[in-house]
Amino acid sequence: MKNLMRKTALWAVRSSAWKATSKWIRGTERWNQLEYEFDGNYVRGEVVVYFGDQSSKFYQVEQWIPVLEELHKKHKVVLVVRKGSALLRALESTGLPVVFKRRFDPLHAFYHANAFRLALYVNNGVTNFQSLAFAPMVHVHVNHGESDKLSMVSNQAKSYDRVFVAGDAAIERHRRALIDFDESALVKVGRPQLDIDRLPELEPSSGRTIMYAPTWEGENESNNYTSVDLYGPQIAEAVLQLPDTRLIYKPHPRVEASKDPAMAEANARILALIEAANAYIADESLQHQVLMQGDILAMFDAVDLLITDI
Repeated sequence: MKNLMRKTALWAVRSSAWKATSKWIRGTERWNQLEYEFDGNYVRGEVVVYFGDQSSKFYQVEQWIPVLEELHKKHKVVLVVRKGSALLRALESTGLPVVFKRRFDPLHAFYHANAFRLALYVNNGVTNFQSLAFAPMVHVHVNHGESDKLSMVSNQAKSYDRVFVAGDAAIERHRRALIDFDESALVKVGRPQLDIDRLPELEPSSGRTIMYAPTWEGENESNNYTSVDLYGPQIAEAVLQLPDTRLIYKPHPRVEASKDPAMAEANARILALIEAANAYIADESLQHQVLMQGDILAMFDAVDLLITDI
């Protein structure tokens, strides 16, 4: 009996291992096929937009897509991704040419086979350095937004040929944080996204509109600027009590997926407050809204007051 139990247990372990291996093989074959389909042989471009992270951070690219699509009309833009999930997200998000390079050698072979003149980077991902290793391009960091968070200024700024920033506040931020940094690498470009005409994403309201747009908790305490867990429900309650006023709750995309218990609880509380308040509002234009996704810049024109985390 004991031998039978041992054999049964051993079979279960081997069966589980085989299933896991089979799943991995099928996944690998899938990515191999996608890498073959999106190898870049069809591409003739001038500008590389490099993104080496998973789809969970793809919002960092998405906010630049309208600008990149405008640039593409004059200078051909190619989006280069390194992760399969990012490839799938990119194909859903834009009609720009997308190239999938998982490994270092194929990435550089692709660069060598083309006449790219410029590479743009929207974050400080660790794989950026694999792209930076290709010398015959100008490498420019454009970031994915600006704030006073520590992550907005990195010593990695010294690695790029140029760092595009919005204005003087960013220059002062780099000056305070970095040692022996050549400030001539900083180029003020404003916020190009504001030059793009957008279709409004908020319907007009018969009353006032207040938007609460908090950030997430960051990857460490030094980057934790969020108000969600400390003040979020109180802010929502205060706005919901105002007459002829609608609340637009538009948090950072990563708030919804936060694994911090306090963040998750506070976010759920805000959602519940909004749902309960809407039950008593007959005027559709005054209905409160939760917008976890969407282009926040396409919402600002309809907003009378913005509450956010700086």
